[in-house]
Amino acid sequence: MGSVFAFLSGVSRGTWIAAGIAAAAAAGTVLLLSAQHRFHRFVRAAALDPKALGGKRLGAGAQILRERFVLRRARNGFLGDPRPFPELPRTLGYGKRWLAAVEHGGGKRSLSLVLEFLPDEGLFACFQAVLRRTALAEVLLSWMGTDAGAFALRRIALAGPGREFDGPAAAALLSDRLGEVRELLGDPEWAARVFAIRILIGAEDERTERSLRGCLADPHPLVRKLAVENWKVKDRKAIYAEAYKLFVGDPVLEVRRAAKARILKDFKDLYVPNMADLEPEQTLHVLELLDKDEARDEELAFRYLDSGTSEERLAAAESLEARGALRRIFMGAELADAAEFERRYKLLSAAVDSQVSGFLASVATLEGDGAYMMAAKLLAMGGERAHIRTLAKAWFSRMGTPPFAPERMAVYEQVLNAIRARGGEDACALLVSELENRKGQPDLSARILLSLEGNQSPCVFPVLAKLLMDPEFELRAELRTALLGQPRELVVPFVLSLVRADRFVLPRQVRKDALYLIGELKLPGALQRALEALPLLDPCEITEFAPVLAGVDKDAFERKARFILNSVDATTRAALIAALPSSAAKNFLADVKT
Repeated sequence: MGSVFAFLSGVSRGTWIAAGIAAAAAAGTVLLLSAQHRFHRFVRAAALDPKALGGKRLGAGAQILRERFVLRRARNGFLGDPRPFPELPRTLGYGKRWLAAVEHGGGKRSLSLVLEFLPDEGLFACFQAVLRRTALAEVLLSWMGTDAGAFALRRIALAGPGREFDGPAAAALLSDRLGEVRELLGDPEWAARVFAIRILIGAEDERTERSLRGCLADPHPLVRKLAVENWKVKDRKAIYAEAYKLFVGDPVLEVRRAAKARILKDFKDLYVPNMADLEPEQTLHVLELLDKDEARDEELAFRYLDSGTSEERLAAAESLEARGALRRIFMGAELADAAEFERRYKLLSAAVDSQVSGFLASVATLEGDGAYMMAAKLLAMGGERAHIRTLAKAWFSRMGTPPFAPERMAVYEQVLNAIRARGGEDACALLVSELENRKGQPDLSARILLSLEGNQSPCVFPVLAKLLMDPEFELRAELRTALLGQPRELVVPFVLSLVRADRFVLPRQVRKDALYLIGELKLPGALQRALEALPLLDPCEITEFAPVLAGVDKDAFERKARFILNSVDATTRAALIAALPSSAAKNFLADVKT
């Protein structure tokens, strides 16, 4: 053992290091060969059974390092299976990388790889790359001359259905194949026809002109659109006639819009639509595409807004709204000329009735009283409800203090009518606030109370109740009428609590109003307390009010009247005796004498 150690100790240190490096290299080689073997198995599996990979792809780095190997296997197959596997690069994820290279200025190699392995997926991208860089043209044209490139033009068209490209550049690239391009105009696939027409647009030969004319009647709207935009012949009237035919008759808006644009661009001198010769559907097409900068189109729109069918009014209103004409006549309304005001109201109400009311957003910037009147009348029938509060707030401030001009009172009533007809909670809250502010001005508060009848918004009752408690408020009858329109579950407990309040706590006027409300509410359960409260009223008031109480329950009225007559309170008996003659109650003469 000692001799062994002696031998090892005699071996040099360098020898030990060399041996270690050799061992590590051998181990690394084994690992590399093992990894390479696993990769080869992975690629073979991807070629023979792509589903077995479970969606796995090569990473970006692995794609770059292994591209040559993958291409050899895709072209030449594997040991024992030497057939090509053209789908292999796509399976391993190369398609996205190559297409990105083509789309972002890649060279001939990327283009060739896409054409070889991803033709139908990347053909249109290759075509556009060639149009951008003519140096790549020979790659595409050479490929088109091979068996793999058969029917290349149609395949390019279907790879990018309807997408735009540089038509003149394509015509120059395919100058030797324009015959094949024209043949695509008869293809059953619309994408092929669109592709062809984009290329032929710049050509001015007679065959192309005839082909484009046929495209004006193509079944697909994009083909018709491109044709009407670009068809050129020497006969201007012929082009105008075809464009006008599409403009008034085509069922697709984008085609009609293109036809109208072509007319205005090249044939404005010929464009004089004869509306009398058009069918209703054609008339509607004209109205939908009126020119917002043309004065005669505005006149036409106003004519159909005034007297057209519902469809025609809608189209006319939309056109006038877009050009700002509705806002103009709205803002310029004046009360001084009644006939002109009514004419404008008729037009604007027709627009609002067609749900075209964007012009009403101008209520925040109105100036003349006529515009306020117009806004109030229109908002009562339609338009955005939020504008009602804006209008009311502005007009309430504009009214000022008494005396009020009749014209302003008329506008005030129309604003109240708009709130009553269509106002929301915000407008209602503003209205009750106005009532409180104007309670000392009977001419306005009376109108507000009238407008509140039947309005059961939560904000209304508290204000009406507050006014009832104020004996200085003059419009008692109007106030009671407004309260009668409030929810009974609020009004009944309120008035019942008032009629029996202590005379030193509650003014007599308030208790009288409560008594009137009990009778007008026709509450059988409160009949006796109403009869016992009759002394609150003056004799003439008792006479007027007695039939109301008697109408609640005739039998109960007579029974309770006899009960009160038999009581000892002179005031109550006197009040009841005053009520009997007008109550239609009979057989009380003996009781009264007693």
